[in-house]
Amino acid sequence: MSELEDMFYQLQLFSEDKLGFEACDCSFIYFHKALFAPLVRHSFHSSSHSAFSRIQLIFSALSDPSNTILPTSTYLKTLYNKSIYVDRYRSYLIENVMLKEVVYPLVESIESVLRHRIHTRNILEMPMPNPKQQAINHFVKFLDLPPINLCGMMFSIKTAVERLLEKSLYNSSTVGLKDSNTHSEMMALAKSYGLNLIDSNLPAGTADQGMDLMLIANDLEGEYANLHFIYHLYRDF
Repeated sequence: MSELEDMFYQLQLFSEDKLGFEACDCSFIYFHKALFAPLVRHSFHSSSHSAFSRIQLIFSALSDPSNTILPTSTYLKTLYNKSIYVDRYRSYLIENVMLKEVVYPLVESIESVLRHRIHTRNILEMPMPNPKQQAINHFVKFLDLPPINLCGMMFSIKTAVERLLEKSLYNSSTVGLKDSNTHSEMMALAKSYGLNLIDSNLPAGTADQGMDLMLIANDLEGEYANLHFIYHLYRDF
């Protein structure tokens, strides 16, 4: 018990030591934004088992400027919104680093695997994928990460992937309603990766209601030629 108390006492001293905070502060990285994307990309594609926890540490280090440099700027005294620099920096981290280097590759990989598995089930000529050889098994582990603190805001990788997958499948369904059943199967299959997607409930097809104005607009030149021919035909008679 004395060893445990001594350990807690040392941790308390270290947590109250300003030198410890200064030694671990990574605010200087704010001036090297060109390194953000390659750093996260390398960690994301790394096959190391520590890559998942490393992502959290990297974004924790990238968030340090929001605690030191940005809130203490002398220009903030003249601004109404005191958190404008932090908000802009957070938006930069989310849009240019988190989404581009982590979320978008995850969505692309998961959607490709889901489509492949559904098509191999419906098309007998397609070879079955080998689960052990799919890179998705490595990427999906990022979905199990807890929300990451980005400059004071909690960002969930899993939630972002779910919303983007829903949007992608919905847009595909609206373009080709005949594929709605396939997309519904993909949503059901996504549960095997721990994703809870909301079905768009779009119809599986359209009823023929006569002339389609969109088809006429796409072939407007041909329709005009037909009307011109009919006009001269009636005029001659």
